[in-house]
Amino acid sequence: MRKRNTAILLAIGLGCMTLLSGCSVTDTVDKIVGTAVEEETPKESDPKETIDKEDVKEVDESIEAPAFTKNLEGNLTCGVGADIPALEVAAEVSEGTVTYQWYQNSMNSNGGGVRLEGATEAKYTPDVSEEGTTYYYVVATNTVGDKINLTTSNVMEVTVRQGEQTYLNGELVGAGWVKNDRGWWYQKEDGSYPASCWMEINGQWYLFDQDGYMLTGWQQVDGGWYYLNDDGTMAANMTVDGYVLDPSGRMIE
Repeated sequence: MRKRNTAILLAIGLGCMTLLSGCSVTDTVDKIVGTAVEEETPKESDPKETIDKEDVKEVDESIEAPAFTKNLEGNLTCGVGADIPALEVAAEVSEGTVTYQWYQNSMNSNGGGVRLEGATEAKYTPDVSEEGTTYYYVVATNTVGDKINLTTSNVMEVTVRQGEQTYLNGELVGAGWVKNDRGWWYQKEDGSYPASCWMEINGQWYLFDQDGYMLTGWQQVDGGWYYLNDDGTMAANMTVDGYVLDPSGRMIE
């Protein structure tokens, strides 16, 4: 009898709560027994994730895709903080406007890279402040009205190592020492090299033969004898093999 009265009182209570709250009986029971799930408040969209439809262009294959007349290729190696030449591309169309967007990648691929903000010119100079290897490519876009077509360039590998000279596809860029099977020679900024002469490089004197190769050991020049160390630097104001060299490096007879 007590259980029946309890049930009747619960039913009456639920009915009253339902009328007062405007909830269904099911909702009221859920709240009483603690099984009700609060609905999540809708989150405001992140403005950064909202795309302005007015800025979206339609890719149309009927529009001429940019044709690269100057593409990326090969590799560039340099030292940390080196002054390197800019990477450069050029693309043409017969109708429309060509724009560029550069990307960098951690792998040798011209897809899936990271967009480089502000890198929208035909030239781009990579950041070489830290050691490592990075791959670069550029997307050229032809825009005609509200439609576009795209072409992606080849990949350029840029490797940065401490103390490395700058080489573009195996060729020394700017001035610096170069070594081949015969020996060391020095390339000037304009690509030429010293030959049959002395040359001061970074405060040290070096002597080069008629073919431009660095000389070492005892060498006779204009009737005088000079000694060149194994690294090519001229010895001076010291004694070598029992012979005294004056401040100019000439042996005192």
